[in-house]
Amino acid sequence: MALSSLMKTATPRRPTPSALPPDGSWVPDLGEFFGEFDDLFDIGVRSGETQANARDYVHGLFLKGERKSMEPLARRVPQSRPDRFQNFITYSPWEWEAVQERTIARMAPIFADPWGLVALDDTAFPKQGNDSVGVASQWCGTRGKTANCQVGVSAQYIQPGTLFSPDLASFPLGMRLHLPRDRANDATHRERGHVPPEVRFEEKWRIGLRLIERVRRLGVMHRAIVADADYGRVGEFRRQLREWREPYVLGVQPEGCMVLPLGEGWRGQQGQVLTPRSCAEIARKVPPSQWRKVYWGVGAQGPMYVEAVHIRAVACEEGEPTDEEVWVVFERRDNETKAYLAWGFDDLTVQGHVRLIRGRWPIEQSYLQMKEELGLDHFEGRSWLGWHHHVTMVMVAYAFLMVERMKMMRPAKKGGSSSARRLPTIPQVRLWLQIQVALRILRMADQLPSAEERRRMLAYLCQMFDLPVEGEAGAYRGLTLDELPRWLGIRS
Repeated sequence: MALSSLMKTATPRRPTPSALPPDGSWVPDLGEFFGEFDDLFDIGVRSGETQANARDYVHGLFLKGERKSMEPLARRVPQSRPDRFQNFITYSPWEWEAVQERTIARMAPIFADPWGLVALDDTAFPKQGNDSVGVASQWCGTRGKTANCQVGVSAQYIQPGTLFSPDLASFPLGMRLHLPRDRANDATHRERGHVPPEVRFEEKWRIGLRLIERVRRLGVMHRAIVADADYGRVGEFRRQLREWREPYVLGVQPEGCMVLPLGEGWRGQQGQVLTPRSCAEIARKVPPSQWRKVYWGVGAQGPMYVEAVHIRAVACEEGEPTDEEVWVVFERRDNETKAYLAWGFDDLTVQGHVRLIRGRWPIEQSYLQMKEELGLDHFEGRSWLGWHHHVTMVMVAYAFLMVERMKMMRPAKKGGSSSARRLPTIPQVRLWLQIQVALRILRMADQLPSAEERRRMLAYLCQMFDLPVEGEAGAYRGLTLDELPRWLGIRS
């Protein structure tokens, strides 16, 4: 049937059960994936509606559109309305922490490995006003300066394996809003943002420990904790990891981190150990012959290297040595030297340390993808519950994309290039899902018995992809699969 004959004016209405796909979702495989979350949205007499809202919200995140806030999402999802999403995200009492934990339980059997990494980091959500919960003038990594923003602390599981960096896989382990001290102590701000009474000020590194504790409680296999200097510079954070016997490789501030070097070449006369010194000073005194050009992976442009060296040392606090015996790992690139403390890897080579350090980069990539593809930072509400509900649904959507991505893995070609990509990118997976949604609707429309039903089904498609309901005569005749992305107005 020619598409042009179906593209007549029809008002999209909520589909009847017979008009919906068998799994209740327009996105192939999403019904099966999301079925494992249904009980978490079973919150009483409106459970069915809450479950439908959850699926629709995730579905909307996949669709074409620049904004992923509640109203634009509801406008694109035929089954929904803005008030439904508003209630689901802002007021509905479903437990976001339980959904985050179920996401871990769903993903860990597929991705977790004893050699995997747990990466900690935080990401900023720039804001214009001061009314959103947790917003304050603070460091905004997104803008590279102090600015008005919210900050979310998160953990990401990074799967080991390929040295080809674009093919690395990861999934979210949780995200929580950081409530700055002045906001936590501001009764008016707490009331306006509906902050629960049990929520108190916590440093970002303490939130990070809570996320790691969750990973331990759920038994997710991993090799090490990796994080930047915002976490690694805190002695109490590192001490708790050692008490848990969690190996780590953590960034530190070269000028501020004091250590006591061990080994030959770092002792004074009569074997007297030199006084503690900063990592920056040690890096300056490492003989040039000790620096090594270390290969750590393959990128889109080919092999990747960094100059590195590691020194055995004891970390110091307040000028005194502690029980923290570590490798101090230095990386030098573009006239900048970075320092890291590695504990729990006594026999690891400098190349092994560098690969662990570099292994945390997918968390930065995941932030970018969740923001650009799924609207992580598009939430326009102001409440504590609403913020956590939105980011949790984005995490579920990202996890689903990663599962679908792994299904598309191409087998390695014998004798092929080591830099040949085997996995599609997350944007490519989302594009393919959009095409699948369109194909599913077109096929369903072709099977419907009446012209009115077919017009309505095509109206759903137009609504999802911001297309005009009416088209010029013959504009859609003979449309091929290759032409479908262009017709839908999505990037190929």
